Amino acid sequence: MQPSRFLRQADPSALPTQSARWFIFVDDNLVVLPNGESARVPDVQTLAELGVSPQDPALLGYDDDVPCFLGRLESIELAPPLQAIGLRQAYGLLSERDYGIAGYAAQIAHWERTTRFCPVCATPTEHAQGERAKRCPNCGFTQYPRVSPAIIVLIYREGQVLLTRQPQWPKGRYSLVAGFVEPGESLEACVRREVAEEVGVALSDVRYLGSQPWPFPHQLMCGFVARYHDGELAIDTSELEDAAWFDLDALPDLPPPLSIARRILDWHLALQSDAQVLFPDDPASV
Repeated sequence: MQPSRFLRQADPSALPTQSARWFIFVDDNLVVLPNGESARVPDVQTLAELGVSPQDPALLGYDDDVPCFLGRLESIELAPPLQAIGLRQAYGLLSERDYGIAGYAAQIAHWERTTRFCPVCATPTEHAQGERAKRCPNCGFTQYPRVSPAIIVLIYREGQVLLTRQPQWPKGRYSLVAGFVEPGESLEACVRREVAEEVGVALSDVRYLGSQPWPFPHQLMCGFVARYHDGELAIDTSELEDAAWFDLDALPDLPPPLSIARRILDWHLALQSDAQVLFPDDPASV
């Protein structure tokens, strides 16, 4: 038996069938049907029974031959028992497969909202045929969904890890150094630059671990681990509220399991306990 998979497809002319499922957004919030401690995305029949008609339908692809569509609603059109929740809140409520599709849908929804006009000549854009793209009918400029690569790195020395805190995070929470890749920069060079800029230390043994799509709104997080080489902590207070070395048995509040930051930390802790572990695949990728 072939394993199930989600097949992305772009077809501006496609219309929802009776078997279609909907990934609908009210602003940046995903519309779901709660069911106790879980939730699911609505299908065509459910929406028809509630008298709800999503706006701006767009085919996302096929989940085991079931078409999945992106749609939009205004808050006043949201009929109970439908609820609109944040994508982070949806983690753990939806199945891993549906959460991965929802993350993809959120990025396409953001792209749809922000590419209505050509950035070259301001003409309204049109959907291209056969690919996920928008083309300007006046000057021919073509836009594709944006992906912004960023690095995130665990810095370690014997028995400790270096963690940072941003002021907008929940009280007491710390995470890893992260930052966006600049034009003309490799991922490894970005790791060294961001660490030097944010906490003032130098690294050795920079090693790539894995990546995670991060739909807030369109990052690709590239995870690394690196050994502390030298330097005293010098915190960039325009970026960070704090940075400190933490003993592995006395870590602060950490990011939730959804994030690659937590997966990197958990992986490193498992290694220190002499467990033979591989860095896990991203569970929310489709």
